[in-house]
Formats: sequence, structure tokens, C-alpha cells
Amino acid sequence: MKLGDLEGTPKEIEDFFENNGLNLNDYFQPPDKPIHSAWLYVPAIIVVASVLWPNFTEATPSQAAPFLIGCLGIVWLSISLQIRYKQPVVSGIAGFGCVAVLVVSYRFLTPLEAIQQLQNFHQ
Repeated sequence: MKLGDLEGTPKEIEDFFENNGLNLNDYFQPPDKPIHSAWLYVPAIIVVASVLWPNFTEATPSQAAPFLIGCLGIVWLSISLQIRYKQPVVSGIAGFGCVAVLVVSYRFLTPLEAIQQLQNFHQ
């Protein structure tokens, strides 16, 4: 095992640090454990349920609650993706994509209007 300028077995390197009064934990950090998959699945299920909600119910003013729950699920999902993968681009694309699907599913915009809005935003 080679560690910088040190070379030897793990036990030899550990003994070297101990003999010189050094603590290995001061120099090395264990890798972070990834969050459990449930932290991704639960908000994804909430988002999917809120996207499918308008297909199984009549359009009423009470649609605001499932829409807001879906928005909170999207925020939760984006935060969980960021913590798990540490990729802001992935978190952003997933969040904006879920918002677009949610807005279209609640018929705030038609799919054509959503595409036009994206084109206008891009320009």
C-alpha cells in the first residue's frame, strides 16, 4: 500500500502514525454514506401521485392542495437528489422537469404553450 511518500502494509503505516504521535483520523475522512433510497422514492411517489391526481378527479378549487403537495414533493425530491448525487445540474433539471409536468397535468398550460414558454425563456 502506498500513501503519499509512505509505502508499506496498512499495519506498518498505522504503526508509523502511532509511533510519531499522529492520529490517522486527522488526515483522512471516511467517505460520506449516501442517503437511503427511501429519501428518493417517497418524494417521487408523492410527485407521481400529485401528477396523476387531476386525471382521476373533477376540476374543483380543492385542486390547490394536491398541486401544492406536488410542489413540496418536487422540492423534497430535488434536495434529496442534490444530497445523494451532489450534482446541481441533475437536481435542477429534475426539479424544472417535474414542475413542467405538474403544470401541464393540472392544465395551467397546454403542452404546446409549455414548449413555447421554454423557447421564449431560452431566447
